[in-house]
Amino acid sequence: MIHSSSSPNGNIYTPAGYRNMVKMSKFKFILVEGKDDKTTFKYLIEELFGKRPDIIVKGAHEIRFGSNIENREDDIGNRERVEIIAESIKNKKYAKRFVGFVDREFRGFTLDNEIKDVIGKHNVTDRLIWSRGHSLENYYFDFSSLRRPLRHFSMTPHFDDALDLFEQNFEQIIRLACSVGLAGMKCGMLQYVKRSIDWTVLEFNTLDLTINTANWRRILNQKRIKSEDVNTIIETFQKLLEKLLITNFNVVRWICHGHIGITVIWAAYARCVFEVCQRLGNEDPRSEAINVIRANETVRCNGCASEWAQQALNKSCEYPAEIFNLLELTN
Repeated sequence: MIHSSSSPNGNIYTPAGYRNMVKMSKFKFILVEGKDDKTTFKYLIEELFGKRPDIIVKGAHEIRFGSNIENREDDIGNRERVEIIAESIKNKKYAKRFVGFVDREFRGFTLDNEIKDVIGKHNVTDRLIWSRGHSLENYYFDFSSLRRPLRHFSMTPHFDDALDLFEQNFEQIIRLACSVGLAGMKCGMLQYVKRSIDWTVLEFNTLDLTINTANWRRILNQKRIKSEDVNTIIETFQKLLEKLLITNFNVVRWICHGHIGITVIWAAYARCVFEVCQRLGNEDPRSEAINVIRANETVRCNGCASEWAQQALNKSCEYPAEIFNLLELTN
């Protein structure tokens, strides 16, 4: 059943029903893409403003575009749903109560000769805001936001040494993740590439973290990808890494594919745990590494989102303050 009720909880809305809810209410409304984004913004709002029942966060998965509704089909993506709603509200009198927030993805970056961030800030168009980087996860690509979540997901008594090793290689880890994600995008194989990265693909060359391309090739081959496509992925990765090693880290951090970044970060930390345990003579360093990656991606991201929201309260990280400025919210 598709509801157009103004109730803020638990309904699936038509686009008209959602707009009517914003129009008829005195509350503030933030529309994001999906469930994880919704949870993240609830964390952020609670840290910045406390529990505020007058700020309603909805996900685009809660708005259904049927074939007879505004000439849209059900299979359009959540980002497009937010953008359509934002476009339809921007000139309404009640627009001041609404903001849409979507993933920037790879828009506004150049990838040709020199990798650049053309925008260099949050892109704001009327009542629509793009994430600062590829997606929400990029806000977490700062060691101060990652330290505690990584520590919580490690059972090894040597977590402090593993975290030190991780921090020493942090920028390299993000550069590797960015290279992997861009290679997957350029080759049209993002999901295959994401599923091919685990801690065994990473290795230390003395103190520097690298990707063992032989191990990576073996895993990619197991995904039943054509050998010529595997070659293209690895060659593209290597060429991109050469560029990204000399690219300003602040650009690398934001252009990195968000979900692949989280995958590589956890794989890298698992490798750091393995390395430290092996150096210190732990009987089973492999098991210690595997323990790090037992939690699924949603749990990992929730841990990062919670820590990031706390960092935002202290103004010690970047977050989309433009949302709250547009809604005239102050803490």
